[in-house]
Amino acid sequence: VRDEATTRATTRRLNIATIIVAVIAVSLFALDQFAFRPVATPFPQTPKAEISIPAKEAKAIAVLPFVNVSSDEEQEYFSDGLTEELLNVLARGNNLRVIGRTSSFQFKDKNEDLREIGRKLNVSHLLEGSVRRAGDDVRITVQLIDSGSGTQLWSRTFDRTLEDIFAVQDEIANAVTNELQVELLGASQTLTAEHSAEAYDWYLKGLRAQHLLGPENTREAREHFERSIELDPGLAVSWEKLAGVYGAMTVAGELPTDEGVELAKDALSRALELDPTSAGAYARQGVFRIMFDLNWKGAEAAFERALEIDPNNADALSGASHLANAFGRYSDALEYNARSIEVDPLNIRGLHNKAFFHYVGRNPEAAEAALLEALDFAGGNYTYAHTVLSLILLEQGRIEEAIAAAEKEVGEPFRLAAQTIAYYAAGRLEDSDAALEELIEKYSDRLAVPIGGSYAYRGDVDNAMKWLNRAYAQGDPQLSVAGVHPVHDNIQSDPRFQQFLRKLDLLPEN
Repeated sequence: VRDEATTRATTRRLNIATIIVAVIAVSLFALDQFAFRPVATPFPQTPKAEISIPAKEAKAIAVLPFVNVSSDEEQEYFSDGLTEELLNVLARGNNLRVIGRTSSFQFKDKNEDLREIGRKLNVSHLLEGSVRRAGDDVRITVQLIDSGSGTQLWSRTFDRTLEDIFAVQDEIANAVTNELQVELLGASQTLTAEHSAEAYDWYLKGLRAQHLLGPENTREAREHFERSIELDPGLAVSWEKLAGVYGAMTVAGELPTDEGVELAKDALSRALELDPTSAGAYARQGVFRIMFDLNWKGAEAAFERALEIDPNNADALSGASHLANAFGRYSDALEYNARSIEVDPLNIRGLHNKAFFHYVGRNPEAAEAALLEALDFAGGNYTYAHTVLSLILLEQGRIEEAIAAAEKEVGEPFRLAAQTIAYYAAGRLEDSDAALEELIEKYSDRLAVPIGGSYAYRGDVDNAMKWLNRAYAQGDPQLSVAGVHPVHDNIQSDPRFQQFLRKLDLLPEN
């Protein structure tokens, strides 16, 4: 994806929304990680049913972005979309680990040695190819590569029309799995000859716009997916992606909450009705149950179903890791996250979450090492990184370093929250108050959880509960870590806080 294609919001409201959406992409529920106070043992948690962790696969493949060799550069959405859809088809392979899109697309438009790509992605095989489209005629050339030697195992060319595009994806997937001697489980219920090729073309356009991020691209994606569904109401993938767009627009404040939630849930229900074998749809259902319902048990069930269908679904693994963390099962959280890194090794989300889970699990040395690794991978900075680093340093008593880290945070609301905590720890009460007042003035409509956490760090139970209850009224998904987050250590014994956790179903009933 070209860097220049990323669109920035032009209004204050959309700027705030863009920050929030970006952080959700980095860490599914961890928008509110603002303070750490060590305690002797982790806070007691509600026992939850375990989601079984599938065994590691013996074979792994990465589908590299297909090159658009059409005379029309605008057809790049088509080659990118085919790459992603082929990746999804191959994910049905039994005992075949398929690298996630985020990692595979890191190599788009890069002329890097195939053996080095294989090493970075830790895969045995690579699939690369090119797409040439002229009107309704499509030529797809694919090569299967042994990543260890860089040698080509086979190459095939498929000349098809747009109407045959669904079948050719299965042809390619079957050829790959036959070569690798793995079984492709189940027939695809998503794309068949009965579906409209024109609708699928609009779906691919929407897919590209969705991946570009930014409010203008999100609105464009919505238009494309809705057009796809208008042409073919039975195209499950369009419903699923449209549900994600509605959810993003709701979080960003571009849709009224009630309307956006209803649209998102209805679209997802339609997707699951059309294709009950979609791991991606169940993973999204888990996210929705957390974002919109604060329904941890329902989310866990959705992630479990997603992993039954596709044990390597990175979104489901990431979601399961956060739920395990929310209930104090830190070893499980780290294991799920390790699996998500295997599937998507170049996704900053996994590296960041590794640091955060160590931090919440009271292992600051491991947390610092993981966070520095994430920063190095990201080129030294990304939104929310220095906030977490500041908290980790505070846990180790390195207060001045924590202040310096907080001041480097690039996301303003997170910088203010980190400064509120770090200044308070240093005894700079006036500076802490000033940061907290600015945080409240600018972000109280969206960031009630970290404001409550800042008061909790100070031991101010009245104000902490005021803001946490406001977050509950808003249905804030950040509350998923309320029971384990160290920012609340100073109010854990207060009956009002324990009752609040019971209301969230984060503590057992007495």
